[in-house]
Formats: sequence, C-alpha cells, structure tokens
Amino acid sequence: MHVIEWKDLYLADYSLFRLVAMNQHWKDGQEFLMLSKTRPTSALLYLKSSRVEYTLPDGRRLSFPQGSLLYLPQGCRYRSRFYAVGGQYAHTQLIEFELRDTEGHPFACSQEIMSLVADKIGAFEDSIAEAILCYTQLSFSFSAFKAILYDLLTRIARHYQKEAGRSREFFPIAPAIRYLLNHPYGDVDVASLANMCHVSESCFRNLFKQYSGKTPTRYCLDNRMLRAKQLLENGLFSVAEVAAMVGYGDAGYFTKVFKKETGILPGKYGQLR
Repeated sequence: MHVIEWKDLYLADYSLFRLVAMNQHWKDGQEFLMLSKTRPTSALLYLKSSRVEYTLPDGRRLSFPQGSLLYLPQGCRYRSRFYAVGGQYAHTQLIEFELRDTEGHPFACSQEIMSLVADKIGAFEDSIAEAILCYTQLSFSFSAFKAILYDLLTRIARHYQKEAGRSREFFPIAPAIRYLLNHPYGDVDVASLANMCHVSESCFRNLFKQYSGKTPTRYCLDNRMLRAKQLLENGLFSVAEVAAMVGYGDAGYFTKVFKKETGILPGKYGQLR
C-alpha cells in the first residue's frame, strides 16, 4: 500500500470513498480479528469509554488508553481486544474511509496503527460525533459528511506538518512555515519570507523544498486549489464566494487558474463529485 505521510496529506490532492461512520459497543474483553485478511479501508477510531490492545502479525503488542484517537491504515492486519472503562461496555466511535490519489490509487497515511496525539489536535471528538450523527440520520447528506471528514483529516495533517516544521533541520525557516500555515490563502513573496527567517532567498528556497517537496509558490497554490475543491464539492458556495475564501479577489482570475490546474471549470467541478 502506497503511503503519503500525514504531514504531506495537508497539501495533497485526494478523494474520499467507501465512507461509513458508527458507534460501537463491545463486551468487556471482546476480541476482534483482522489477521487472516487485510483491513479493507482506513479508519479513525476514537476510544470514548474504552481502552484497546492490538496484537500485530509479528507478535508485537500495542496498547492505547481511553481518549485516544487512533488511525488504522488500509492494508494492516491485527487482533484487537477492547476493555470497558467506567461501564459495562467499551464504547468506541469509528469512521471508515478509503483515500485515493488523483490517479484513483488507494493510499494510507502510515504502515501501522498509530495514535494521533489526540490532545493536540483540537475538538475532534465533536467532529466525530457530528459525522456519525450526519451519517445515521434519515436526511443523510453525503456532501456534509464528506466535508466534516475532510476538515478532520486536514486538522490532523496540519498538526503533523507543524511538528515537522519544528524539527532542527528546518528550524531556520520555522517563522515562514508558521506564517504560511496561519495565512494559507495569501500571495507568496519569497523575498519577504526569506527576510522573515534572516536567510538568503536561495537558502530559503532550498530548505523549503526539502521540507515540503515543493517550491513555496507551488506549495501555496496547491493549498489554495485543495481548499477550493473541498468548498466546491460542498455545494454551498458560489464560484465567486469560493474564490474569495481562498484568497482570490477576482473570480475570473480564480476560474482561469483553477481550469489550468485541474482541467475543469470550477462551476463544473462540484457537479462531477
């Protein structure tokens, strides 16, 4: 299974498929097996009133406490056992999904089960509860459900991108990374960003390319286009509104850029999803 790391997912162009959301209630000590076959989708698992122990095919054991938000990558195998915390049943909340790149190929964000450092991500619990409610209600809105999940995944990815920016290797350009994360839809002035970091433009460009895999201009453009696609898929905003929300004052220019980057007019994009 191809892997796109969480920090790189923040600016990746991807789509969501095979979506399911549910509350789960397990008997204390109940076991669930996923060893003879691989997990068919990725998932976010919130341990609401439960702790869990996983046994991997190589014999390693992983334990996670109540309150953890876990990522279960597509293609992994495991045996899990759930334990109740503060009640008769172990309550977990699950959102399943498949991530696909622009060529339609499935990918995961890690090779193994991992904790997503829940306490640093934000109000994810409310988002998960909202997603489950949206999925299970009679007037189910698929677009609304996808929008909630896109937002949640983006917040998780943003956390890991910030963590990468704090590494010693990229410390010299940390001010610019923080600035771009906090102002994701503005125009890029490389000279100003380099000056902000007290390094030369060439040094800034080289370090930023190592950090993100992209030039500063491409990094910001991809970010704007990704957000524009999400807003257009939502179907709640006009092209002019989406243009303004991603930093384009001229809707005509936004349309030209969007068409060049995607091959599709923004007004048609949402209809194709």
